[in-house]
Amino acid sequence: MPEGTRENKLRFLSEYLSRDIDYVIEFLKEMNEDPYSDFYERLNMEDIGLYGHSGGGSVALRYALSNEEVPMVLADPTLEGFTIQELVSGLSNPVLLMTSSEWESGVNGEFLSVVSKDSAKSNYNLSISGMRHVDFAMVRNLSPLTYFFGETGRFMNKRDAVNYLDSAVKFFFDSIFFGRSIEELFKLSDSVPEFSLSEY
Repeated sequence: MPEGTRENKLRFLSEYLSRDIDYVIEFLKEMNEDPYSDFYERLNMEDIGLYGHSGGGSVALRYALSNEEVPMVLADPTLEGFTIQELVSGLSNPVLLMTSSEWESGVNGEFLSVVSKDSAKSNYNLSISGMRHVDFAMVRNLSPLTYFFGETGRFMNKRDAVNYLDSAVKFFFDSIFFGRSIEELFKLSDSVPEFSLSEY
């Protein structure tokens, strides 16, 4: 790791790890073109989207800086290590930003407010009340005690919480890759009290 600030270290990590995305894409292409592979000619390598939570969101954003058309779902991404100019550029890709109340404060909230004003495209911010940062990692599945220790939010107590999150991601990517109406995402948001969807 380089010496210096947390921001410098996060920048280094996101730059380094974003190269793994190219590796995975090349690996999938090889499987798609290999007649002996179970995936032979089954993968659409033209329509690729990224999903990243926390540090994974930082990696997806870093990748987007040099791949402008790749759509992304970012769940509470780590934005330290980026300049405002980089974020405006990275978030010019199609983006569904899913945020917990924890993420909307501090440095991430400051960045988001600037990016929202400068964004050239219509992207979406799905704010989820009763959601904590670790909930996106499904930490409740590791131990139900996390809720009782105050580590997870109330939203994940809902019986269909994971299904709601998955549906939000699906509706977003469906609108990008299959030309389906984004209204399905807005309808979902209207039906889930904890969801608040806005366009920016």
